[in-house]
Amino acid sequence: MAKAGASKMTALVLSALLWAAGVSAQQVLGPKHQPIGAPKDYFDRGEGLKVRYEWDKAILEYTSAIRADPSYSEAYYSRGVSYYAKSDYGKAIVDFSKAIELGLKNATIYGYRALAHRKKKDYDLALDDYTEAIKLDPKNSRGYFERGSTNISKNDLDAGIADFTEAIALDPKYYDCYVARAAAYLNKKDYDRAIADCTKAIGLAPARHQPYTMRGDARQAKGDTEGAKADHEKAKALRQAKHF
Repeated sequence: MAKAGASKMTALVLSALLWAAGVSAQQVLGPKHQPIGAPKDYFDRGEGLKVRYEWDKAILEYTSAIRADPSYSEAYYSRGVSYYAKSDYGKAIVDFSKAIELGLKNATIYGYRALAHRKKKDYDLALDDYTEAIKLDPKNSRGYFERGSTNISKNDLDAGIADFTEAIALDPKYYDCYVARAAAYLNKKDYDRAIADCTKAIGLAPARHQPYTMRGDARQAKGDTEGAKADHEKAKALRQAKHF
């Protein structure tokens, strides 16, 4: 009895000392025994780590936020972004899907999930997500460009061209769309349209070599040997200039 009383007294003294020092018993016992903190505190720490590209540490914080509040959709989204950055596309998709299930539905999250599906070559699922993103933000040219690129990956050139055309209508200075559409026209042997898009791309970014290369290819296919030579030489000079 005396021994038990002494142990109890020791525990009380220890608790009093910890309380006076502002330290909890759980902190002394270690993380396994720590009480659940405020979900937003974990989330905010995760966000700070994410902007420093400390993905693993950020994931731990988001996971703690989710453990504290399983309905924290933004934490699932941000953890998904972190998994995506680590090329763990399967886990990214799971987290994006959970965030969407919890009500976080915007063009950005559908776009991210679509990118993850594309990395896994699940092009049909990616197209579904890009279509949903476009519905939510129909004035965003990027959605059309990404859906068009996915259609090209499926070798659906006409669908790709249609999406690039929509993107250009929204943003007439969208260089990447002109280049992508030119490549699609070149594959369809529609050389005049390919040349027109390459020329437009050159006007937007004259220091980029790719449109010169493709325009040279299109001119070569049309029998314009001199024009093709000039474009290919220009493309070569621009490529070499990048290395100096």
